[in-house]
Amino acid sequence: MHLAADRESRNFGSGGRLPTGLDRLRVAENQKQPFQSRIALVIPTMNRPVELRRMLASVETQSALPDEIIIVDGSTEPVECIGKEFPHLSLKYVRIFPPGLTKQRNAGMSMLSPNISLAACLDDDLVLEPGSIEAMLRFWDGAPKHIGGASFNIVNVRSPRALLVKSVFRMDSFRRGAVLRSGYEATIAPVRNDTYVEWLCGGATVWRRQVVEEFQYDEWFKGYAYFEDVDYSYRVGRKYRLIILANAQVKHFSPPVKESRNYKLGKCQVINRRYFMHKHADMSVGWFYWATCGLMVANVGEGILTKSPGLFARALGNAVGLLQSSFGRLHQIDGSLKD
Repeated sequence: MHLAADRESRNFGSGGRLPTGLDRLRVAENQKQPFQSRIALVIPTMNRPVELRRMLASVETQSALPDEIIIVDGSTEPVECIGKEFPHLSLKYVRIFPPGLTKQRNAGMSMLSPNISLAACLDDDLVLEPGSIEAMLRFWDGAPKHIGGASFNIVNVRSPRALLVKSVFRMDSFRRGAVLRSGYEATIAPVRNDTYVEWLCGGATVWRRQVVEEFQYDEWFKGYAYFEDVDYSYRVGRKYRLIILANAQVKHFSPPVKESRNYKLGKCQVINRRYFMHKHADMSVGWFYWATCGLMVANVGEGILTKSPGLFARALGNAVGLLQSSFGRLHQIDGSLKD
């Protein structure tokens, strides 16, 4: 990993708002938790101070606090001051500019303290439900060695629609959390029971320390880094088992894609997925083309039903990406899609 002079890191000191009596009582109780595992949260962020505050506030009220939090900031205006608003959290700060999700995650992982045994990659627009970190730690304290990653259960995502049609096109599957030979991934909807899967959401997953030391995020995925989570977790999953924990619940408040960036997203959906397939001989190019045709049809159909011109632009991006990838032109696509 190469981090140039754009990296500036420091620990946050105490300060900010005064803790209430309830805060002090909660922290005292947190410190009594008998967990053997030591967990760090790595939170990449870029130009979303409101979401970052909300996320940290949900961490601060947990029944078990993380041992450290590493904020990896790619914002135009640094957000270091936000850390001082949460004096009960053990925070580190590093600035990575220009930003990139995979680059920021790798930078955060390189800053883990020696005593940390678990590293969580969390999006800044997550909100942790009460008791979610405690549920995660209870699992890891008794987890067998073959478990490499465990995801929080994202409870506010929409269940898949038209699953039968999507499964015909090899865009999705009734086998939850599968990675298909088409290069497409089966939906990870909210789970009722702990569920083993073949890929995990990149922004809501806890990894063993030995996993993040063995595997790095592929920095070919630039900017928003569409599909980096499948790329990373699928590689890990070929050596370790992956699981979603039903009781470790979070909510994800992802902003919509900007209307003007739907064309770029459409290209990302195809080119980034084709790059992923390039790395795995068990994938089928024929099924990839078939599934991508289904994706274009789905985007056009939803565009007609919702009268959304952005989805037509996304389908056009799919078509252009498919054409480019068929000639081996897998150009990296940089920049943000949502902010």
